[in-house]
Amino acid sequence: MHSVNTLFLKIGFLVVMSAIWVSFPCVSRGRDFMIGVKIYEYKGDYSSLLVSWERVGVNTVFLSADLASQPQLMAMARQHGITTYIILPVFQNPEKLAANPEY
Repeated sequence: MHSVNTLFLKIGFLVVMSAIWVSFPCVSRGRDFMIGVKIYEYKGDYSSLLVSWERVGVNTVFLSADLASQPQLMAMARQHGITTYIILPVFQNPEKLAANPEY
């Protein structure tokens, strides 16, 4: 029963992620591919960060809620034409994960 629930969770996650991927294509801005980065923390200058992303072709960023709450970063991302998505933790229970490593 436990492994069946885990399987359903994995399949459900894949279905949701597929729906998001199909719903938000980058081609709407004339881009052929989504080139993205995932970032949880950053303590430096946002301007240099965005310039470096632009230099290597990044057009999408997945960022933590903490970074998404930074108005300057979000405004600069819009100015650079970078699409932003917020990373939402789905399951965060270190004790349960330590007790059940199969998760």
